Amino acid sequence: MKISQRRMRSAAGLLLLAALTLAAPAPAQGVLQAPGSLLLFSEFDSRPGHDTLLTVTNTNRDFTASGAGLAGSVRVMFLYIDASTCLEFNRTHVLTPGDTVTVLASVHNPSMQRGYVYAMALAPSGFQPAIAWNWLVGTSIVTDGLGAFSYSVDPFTFRAGAALPEGALTDLDSDGLQDLDGLEYQQTPDRLLFPRFTGQDATHTSELVLLNLSGAREFDAVVNLLIYNDNSEAFSQQFLFRCWSKTPLSTVALTTTNAFLQQSTQHAPLEPVGAAGHETGWFSVDGSTAFSDACQLNDPAILGILIESLGADAHASLPFASGSQANGNLVDLSDCP
Repeated sequence: MKISQRRMRSAAGLLLLAALTLAAPAPAQGVLQAPGSLLLFSEFDSRPGHDTLLTVTNTNRDFTASGAGLAGSVRVMFLYIDASTCLEFNRTHVLTPGDTVTVLASVHNPSMQRGYVYAMALAPSGFQPAIAWNWLVGTSIVTDGLGAFSYSVDPFTFRAGAALPEGALTDLDSDGLQDLDGLEYQQTPDRLLFPRFTGQDATHTSELVLLNLSGAREFDAVVNLLIYNDNSEAFSQQFLFRCWSKTPLSTVALTTTNAFLQQSTQHAPLEPVGAAGHETGWFSVDGSTAFSDACQLNDPAILGILIESLGADAHASLPFASGSQANGNLVDLSDCP
């Protein structure tokens, strides 16, 4: 089996950005997300009885005349990635200065039912590829089951490479991919940190959404999970998926069930404080390997979110991040990058 050597590590150290703004922002921005050139929405769901609202906003307010348009205008391409095949469907919108667009995924892309979406800035006219345009912000709302419950979650935001001036082409190696390598766009995190899960039972249910950004369609990705109870006890688990996965947390790891945490661990009996009786914990996710029939990639770039629900109420949020890595891209469909 041919072994790929594409794994690369950044020397940037620990990232402490809760919303995964993956390169150091200006000090005034603190830990808040900064606008970017590429937004990655972890999920769209257009199955019968489900739907997704996706919003992208151009925060550039430059109304200066430029060429045939306005200096602050940009084209934004929505690229839908199918959950099972990683194949693409795209649509493009022109956003004038300060403009925003919201789309209903089932209408915007009637040919796919589930997967993820990324939106990237293009030059405002012509057929030029993606550009550096760190002015895009966005959000999404997913409705699950005929309005039974819904949740909103922001996209992962990637700014263009720090050396790229506004409007510069981002495809530096001309491979047709959006490389999350620190040069074209910011790098992905090395590990994802999920600060809480509730013990899984009939009423407390969670789903873990995972995306593999190293190898994509032809690769099965294996991720390592470290799961901690509320008293620092750790349990390890591996999980395998291809391209995109949305899986009940209790299926990913039985050690997240309330019964296991109560009966098989030395948990803290007085926690959660003020609501003792139901267990909580936290976990991390780290890519282990991704493999196809042709080759193997070490430490694949993985993104994901956790969706928690209690009855009709649901909540989703981006994880925290630790470290960074340069081997993610959107979207490599080859059998051996």
